[in-house]
Amino acid sequence: MNINLFTSKQNYRKNKKQSEVDYCLDKHKSLPIDVFFIREGHNTPPFAEFFQVMNVYPNDINILCNPDVLIDEKFLIEILKFYSNPSEEVRNTCLALSTWEKYSDGTESKKINVREQNVWVFFGRVKFDASIDDLNMAHECGDLMLLSELTFKFGHKFLNPYEQFKAYTYKEVEQPQETLTENITVVVNQEVVEEVVPEKIYDGNYRHKLNMLITCHTREDYIPHLIQIIESYKKIDVNYAICYNGYDDNFNCHFRTVYQPNNGRGDDGHQHGCPYAEADLDLLLGGYDYLKDNGAHLWVKLSADSWMLDEDKIIQILDELEKTDCAYAGNFWYEYKNMSTDVFFSSTKVNNIFEEFKKHKTEYFDQIYEVKSMQGLEMYVGFISRIYDRLIIENREPMQADSTRWGVQSLGWTMSHAIGNNLNFVQNYVPDNGKVTFRIEKGHGNPFSVEENKINIW
Repeated sequence: MNINLFTSKQNYRKNKKQSEVDYCLDKHKSLPIDVFFIREGHNTPPFAEFFQVMNVYPNDINILCNPDVLIDEKFLIEILKFYSNPSEEVRNTCLALSTWEKYSDGTESKKINVREQNVWVFFGRVKFDASIDDLNMAHECGDLMLLSELTFKFGHKFLNPYEQFKAYTYKEVEQPQETLTENITVVVNQEVVEEVVPEKIYDGNYRHKLNMLITCHTREDYIPHLIQIIESYKKIDVNYAICYNGYDDNFNCHFRTVYQPNNGRGDDGHQHGCPYAEADLDLLLGGYDYLKDNGAHLWVKLSADSWMLDEDKIIQILDELEKTDCAYAGNFWYEYKNMSTDVFFSSTKVNNIFEEFKKHKTEYFDQIYEVKSMQGLEMYVGFISRIYDRLIIENREPMQADSTRWGVQSLGWTMSHAIGNNLNFVQNYVPDNGKVTFRIEKGHGNPFSVEENKINIW
């Protein structure tokens, strides 16, 4: 009787979690299994994708596990014993197992969450349909939803005998505290000396979990540089979605819409800004829907050419968002209601600005199409962001010149429509260890209104 193992590997971040996953994969490669299927990519694959591959092996024992799960030969032996029973009832029983915890120092924890199924074992084929297409291992309550679908719709029988079939979620023990340093120039007897002094202590734990929405139209070459910057973060746990509506059908992204003209930017002349603004919003909301179920309530929206180098400054903004629960944190452009959308932050813990975008989208765009308005996404965000409290980041306000558009030294941000400007900024940027300044604007509680062919804010 053959045993096959199915799992995934997400290659988009070099951090503690990726190290744990790599450890588990290396251990599993030495197991006496017949097929070891690893699905690699930037996103969490749906259950259905694994089940399709499993069903190629209808006479085998097929095991699906989360990428950070560790199983051993003893586990496989117990599984073989279980399914060696010729009983039809046993052969039709699937195992949906909760895991124990095992640490890199050899210790174990008996902490069990029976509502989490991190290992799935099937004998033969899995019966399923498109009703589970949206479910994956990272989906909130995805385990229970999958159990419900397979049990009540397709008659699968499940057990969770985690005491007998012992698998582990593997966790690395925190490393000793790392001291970050800075170089201080001092003068001793008229000689310049560089002295390394302690700056701050980093204990290896993430300060924040952040969802990042990256929209891209024609600047595909910016994306690798932006991802490299994101992967350099050490204190922010980032999940990102690349949202794309450009020409390249082969461009690797998490969400895409059909190509839309770009409002007179580049070679895409347009008589008014509506299609561009609506396409921009569709990208934004597509990325939001892709990430919204992962449990994070802090968000940042970036254009592909908007690069944030200074992790310390980002953390200051996220700390302030946690304190204020503001639905929008950013800056205005040339006028008060025209809010920045190249970079803006949001907390959805209390008020969800993205759901507000959805709620009022039809009313807003019906109106600006009718009057052929030049308003873009910035104006729409300006309307909606004033419903709730918003946080103005004063280090970048107002943005009335190209110098404050693409080179924001005080925040460590760059946004330029010429990639050379961004690359030069990265090369020459030196953190100043300064404090970000903010001010709070209280929301008025009402959305915009459409009256007499005009869009008004309260």
